[in-house]
Formats: sequence, structure tokens, C-alpha cells
Amino acid sequence: MTAKATVAARLTALFGILRTLSCGGWVYITSSDDHSWHDIFMISYLVCGLLYMVGMVWTSRRSSLPFLVYWFVQHKIKRIPGAYSVYACFEWAVILFDVGFDHASAIDLKETCIELPLPSRAGAPKMPRSVDATAPAEVAAAPVSFSSISSHIVDTYMACLFWSMNTSLGLVIWYFPLWNMGISGFEAFLFVTLSPTFLAIRIFRRVVHRFSGVFHLLSLIGLLSYHFTDPTVRLVCVGVGVGLSTLSWASSFLDGDGLGSTVLNWNKCLPFLLGLLVSNVLKIYNYSLNPLWPTVRPEHGGLQLPAFALGIVACFQIMLRTHASEFKGETMSKADGEDAASSGTTSSPELKQPRKPKHWLAAATGLGSVLFLLHSMLSDSGIFCRWAVDGYPHPGPDPVYGGTTVLLAMGLGIALSKNQVLVTKTGWWALGTAGVFALYVAPKWSTAGRSLGFLGGLLFAVHTMSVAPALLQQMAFFPAGRTFFVGTFIYCLLQLAHVWVVAYAFVPGGIYLRERTEYVIGAAQLLLLAGVLSARHTLLAAQAREPIAIRDRSSKREYNRSLYTMAVIYVVLSAVVGSRLAARTEPKPFHPEERLMTSGIWTIHFGLDNEMFDSHQRMAAVIQELEMDVIGLLESDTYRIVFGNRDISQYLAETLGYYVDYGPSPTKHTWGCTMLSKFPIKRSTHLLLPSPVGELACAIHATLDVYGTEVDVSVSHNGQEEDKLDRELQTAALADIMNKSPNPFVFLGYVVTKPGLKNPLYRTLTEVGRVADVDPLDSSRWCQYIFFRGLHRVAYARISHGGITDTEIQAAKFVLQSPEDAKKELVAVGFPDEIPKSRQFPSTFYWPGTRGHRYHVFNRPKYWNIAS
Repeated sequence: MTAKATVAARLTALFGILRTLSCGGWVYITSSDDHSWHDIFMISYLVCGLLYMVGMVWTSRRSSLPFLVYWFVQHKIKRIPGAYSVYACFEWAVILFDVGFDHASAIDLKETCIELPLPSRAGAPKMPRSVDATAPAEVAAAPVSFSSISSHIVDTYMACLFWSMNTSLGLVIWYFPLWNMGISGFEAFLFVTLSPTFLAIRIFRRVVHRFSGVFHLLSLIGLLSYHFTDPTVRLVCVGVGVGLSTLSWASSFLDGDGLGSTVLNWNKCLPFLLGLLVSNVLKIYNYSLNPLWPTVRPEHGGLQLPAFALGIVACFQIMLRTHASEFKGETMSKADGEDAASSGTTSSPELKQPRKPKHWLAAATGLGSVLFLLHSMLSDSGIFCRWAVDGYPHPGPDPVYGGTTVLLAMGLGIALSKNQVLVTKTGWWALGTAGVFALYVAPKWSTAGRSLGFLGGLLFAVHTMSVAPALLQQMAFFPAGRTFFVGTFIYCLLQLAHVWVVAYAFVPGGIYLRERTEYVIGAAQLLLLAGVLSARHTLLAAQAREPIAIRDRSSKREYNRSLYTMAVIYVVLSAVVGSRLAARTEPKPFHPEERLMTSGIWTIHFGLDNEMFDSHQRMAAVIQELEMDVIGLLESDTYRIVFGNRDISQYLAETLGYYVDYGPSPTKHTWGCTMLSKFPIKRSTHLLLPSPVGELACAIHATLDVYGTEVDVSVSHNGQEEDKLDRELQTAALADIMNKSPNPFVFLGYVVTKPGLKNPLYRTLTEVGRVADVDPLDSSRWCQYIFFRGLHRVAYARISHGGITDTEIQAAKFVLQSPEDAKKELVAVGFPDEIPKSRQFPSTFYWPGTRGHRYHVFNRPKYWNIAS
């Protein structure tokens, strides 16, 4: 059997097993038991069934039965009436087709017989594999080493845990400077990744290598940190977990005995990258929030305890593997020698050579750069989509569809990494560099530029994943201590620079990196080039010293396993994406019969509540209860390392049913402002307001289709109190936008001024912008304001934050004016019973409220009605 046919046969067998298991899942768990899991198993069954049939056709050259998914899409996604009945018929027809296909396949394989030989005694000649003479020669396949496969799976899983803990470290660190509005001292935990420096001590390196399973087991404390309510304790647990996990993985990239090896280490670097893929799939499953993070509560989807249990099993497998490898070491060496002799090559009498310091600095810079690029750009599949975002009607790639494409590009990069001659070429590096700069620059040009930028991001993803194995492999050929120290130190410095570009107003020396992401990207790519040049020299020299038979066998074996693993990952990904799409809620306004538009403004503090837990589900609950048709969310751009590279808007938009305008992209260096709307967004513009002194202010100016009438909405976040000039210029820019708009207008903004015409900023907004205050008598405001024009204001309320953030929710209800009511005055209403129920705010938030939310300041909403 050819190598190509062998891979096809094994993949077909794998998909057949997955198809059977997923079939049991959707049959056992009905849609009435658990709709989500029923859909996941059904989609997995359909996808695996298609791939299984295609594989059987490929291996047997027979025709396939059609794969019936059309009515499933019509029913689950498009919601076409009557489609469910047709889908139900096809659902059972699929089973009959599959049984028939399996029966035909059984006839195909009826004459096939495979025999497994007994292990040969020491010194006895090897027994050839025996195959029935009546079977085609192609069915003979190499035996599978289940112990090696289990090790590959365990390493991939432990890599997923490493990436999950590592990407959460910046998030839990950020909580403290977020509340201190400056450096807190806890930023020092970022440097726990310097732990591999201790591998410079030879005896310590041997201990870590010998007891790597124990160190991995101790690192699982990072998963259990969610159990502690004290944020400081949680940070310490995560820091310890990341430090120990980084140490264990660094040791695995070495050979553990203090000497360099001529054998290239494939069996660690590939699972290390596959673990990153798995963590990305987990984030897609949980709406861009990794369910293993210490900030995700178990009742909100956290899976830390199951992951911890599996981690214990994985760690014990590593421990047993270490003991087994010692026993098998001599046998493996003899087998390798026999293979080398049979291939006509001779291995070097001295396979181990002392590590040489030459090129170690270049290798270290490459390590630090590739870790940073993987973390900052590829730890969430939606990063490229948000980097290429802009206003409507062409907002950029959807995070689900675009994110899936990014993961496919990452897998392609892993597959290409086998060709180390290609991936270490300077020209290949130049293509990757061009790709990332296209992603950074091109979306600012035009709609076509956004597409070009996203394609550049895909090229960058392929390049980074393809070159990463080479940069990790070369670590075994250089002094461990100094190489890992410099590499991880560069990694830490680049992480700091990654946030310095936007947090420049709160950090020392921030002015030098203000809005200079291109400097950080350029530095990372230049450092990566140094590592690539070092890898080309080091690895090609190592390949020349390594026997060809051993080199080809080891690389082929590990890449085949990686391809099988990626196949499983992509099957799971397809099921997850299908489930996400099926669960999406169609945006519809809450009270179209009243032509009502409920609007609100809320500063959400980057989606971390006061106890350092993710607040997206609690936010969704209160937004739904307040029946918000349009809401502006401030401090919402979380696509940075210190925010966990996540997207709060995905969960809110898809589960509650909103159109989403993400606001200025992360490349615009703002804290972010996002708009969610039940009404279609006809067009929108993302604005960077004048900010010559302080932090860069952002705004969205959108035109909505509100019951057939164009209504403009502005969401903005002005500068801090200390930067008076900034606030004056920003207020003037916003007033000019409102003044020039011919449509009814709703302003939802963070202004930083006291109310009243005696205050210049307030007067500029209301008089120059030609808008009215939603409640001129509310004198206790300072930051958040709601202004309007051309609409009837019917209700206004202030709702406490409930511990989700440090800022309240402000909400107002407006009704579209009819021509006959346009000139009528509004009068205050003392009792809610005097207005229709649909125009009232929910009674849930009257004292004492619910979940910490209640009406405050006035302790009740205010209402107005049209004078008769």
C-alpha cells in the first residue's frame, strides 16, 4: 500500500469510528433532552459520515450515496416552515443509506484478511507481516503503536492546558492595574515564564526531565484557581501553574542530559502547536471565552474541573511513559541501527555532542518572537477578523466564518513545517512579514483593503505556524539556561510593548510606544528572522549528521499522527461552528407595535466584574431584562494579550439577537466602543476623536433603520478629566457630527463633565449639536449621558451595576414621532400606570432589585407622556 493510500485508509477508519460514536450520541440524547448536544452529535455524525463515505470511495473505487444535509440547514438555520417534516424523513433515510453503504463496503472487504505477527525473540530474524493471499496487496499496513498515539494525544492535551493557562495570565494580571488606574506591582507575575532559566543547572534539568509528569501535575493548580474567590490568590495560582508548565515544556524541547542531540525532536513541537489549535476550538465553542480560564465560573460554562481530572490522567501517562522509555531505550537504539544498516547508511558512533554557544543568541530571539506571535496573533481565531473590521455596510469578516478559515490556515502551516528547507528561507519569512503588515495597514484603505488585509493575515498564520517547529527544535542544540532566559525575557518584553501601545497614558515611557503597533510587529518579525537564519544553519547541519532512515521515519511518523489529530480537531470544529450558527437568534425589536426604541449606555470595564470573573452572561441577563433595542458598550476592545484576546460582543450578539458594530479595530489603539442594535445598521463610521495629550478617544456614528425611518446613533468614549484640551476638542467634534446629521439622533456617550448649561462641554453638546438632555433635572451625573433629537422621550432610568463593573447603566425609551405629534409637548407622569405597559421599565429592578441591580438615584424610572 502506498503512503498516500495508507493515510487515506487510516483517516477513513478514524472517521468511521467517530461516525459510530456520534450516531450513538444523537440517538441517545434526543432534541428534547438537550437540544445543543443533540445538534452537536448530529452535525458530527453527518460530517464524519460524508468523510467516511468519501474515504471508502477513495480506497475501494466505488460510487458513493448522496449526503443529505440540505433540509437540516433549511430547518435549523433558515427556519423555513415545514422543513422539519422533510428533514425528519431524511434524518431516518440517512440511517438506511448508511446501513446500505456499510453493507456494500462489507461485500468489498469480505475477502480481506489481516494477520498480526507474534513478537520475535531476541536474536531471531524479524517475522514479516502476513496477509491473506486473496486480498489485494494494498491492504497491508504498518502496525499502529497505540502507546505512541496515546503519548501524542496526551502531549496535545497538555499543550492545550498550557496555552489556556498562559493566555489567562495576562487577563488576571490586568485586573489589578485596571482598578488602580496604573502599575500595581502584580505585573511581575508576567515574568514567571522565565522559569526555564533554571534549566542551566544540570542536575535540575535532569530532575525536570526525569519527573516531567510530576511538574505537569503540579502545574494543574492553575486550572483549580477558579475555586478561590480572592483575586490575589487566583493570580498566584495561575502564575505558579504557568511557570511550572513553561518549565516542563522547555525541558521537553531539550534532551534532558546536558548534551545536544543529532536527532531532531518532532514529537514535542508538533503537539505544542496542536494544543494551540485545540484551545482555539474551545474558545469558538464558548463564544471567544476559554472555558478553562480562572475567570469563567462553572455555572457560566467553566470546564475547569473536568479538564483537571483529564489532566491528572494525562500526567500519570507521562510518568509511566518516562519509565517505559528507559526500558525501551536500548531496544529502540538496536532497531534504529538495523534500519540504518539496511538502508545503506551508517550512523555516527557519537550521536550526542556538547551544546555549542554559536548562534545561541539568534536562536533565543527567534524563540521569544515566535512565542509572542503565537500568543498575540493566533491565540484566538477572531483576531484577524477584528483587525480587518470597519463600519457598515461592509464591516469585515464574521468571527465565526473568518475564524474557521484562520484555523484552517494554521493547520496548513503545521503541515508545511515538515519542509524545513522551505520554511527557513528568507523569502518565506518575507512573505509572512508582508502578510502581517497587509493585515495592519490595508483595512484602513477601503472595503477591498479589508479583504486584502484578512488574506494577508491568513498568509501570516500559515508562515508563523510553519516556522514555529524549526525554532523550537533548535533549542536542543544550544546552552539551555542562557538561551531560554533571553528568549522568554524577549517574550515578556514584547508582551509589555503590546499593551504599552494603548496604555501609554498610565505607564512609564509610554509616550515612546504610543499608537506604535507597527514598531512591535516589526521588532518581532526582525527577531524572528534572526531565529530563522539560525534554525536553517543548525537544523540542516543536524540533518546531515542524522541517519536518513531514522530521520525520515521519525518525521513521517509524527506528521502522520499530527494529520490524524488535525482531522479530528476540524471535525469537532465543524460541529461547534454548526451549533453556533444554529443557535443564533434573529434580531427583532422588543416592541414594534409601539414603534419603541429603548437605548442605553454602559461602561463595562473590559468584561471583568468586580470579583475578577467574566461578566458576559450577567451582562446578557440585565440587557435582556431591560429590553434594550440599542446599547453602547464602552471599554469593550478586548483583543489584546492583557484582555485574553477575547470578544465580548460575540456572546451578546448571538444569544440575544443583535446586529453588532465592533467599533474601531484594535489597530486603532483605543479602549473600544461597541454598539449592539436590534435594528438593521444601514451604515456606520468609526471615528478617532482628537486626542493630542491623553488616551485616544473613539466613537461610532451609525444610521439605523428604525421601523422604516433613518435614526442616527452615536456611541463615544471621551478622554479623562486630567486632559482638558482633549475633552474640549472631542466634544466639539461630536457636536459637529450631530449638528450636520439631518436625521433624528440619539447620543450615548462618556463625556466627563457636570450637567447644566453653565458647563462648557455640556453646553457645546446640547447647543452646537442641537440635542436635548434626556433629563435636565438629573444633576448627579458625571460621565455617562444620553441626548436626543427628533424623538419622543417616554422613559429614563439609572440602574446600578450589580458588581459587574464600577459604572451604572443608563437607559431611555423613545418613540418615533408621528407628524401630528411632532409639535406636541411631553408632560411628566407621576405613576407608571398612566402609560402603556410596553413603555415601562421592568418592575424587577425596584428595591431591593435582583442580582445586585436596582433603580437608584431616583429609586425608580421617570416617565413622560404626550400632552393631550
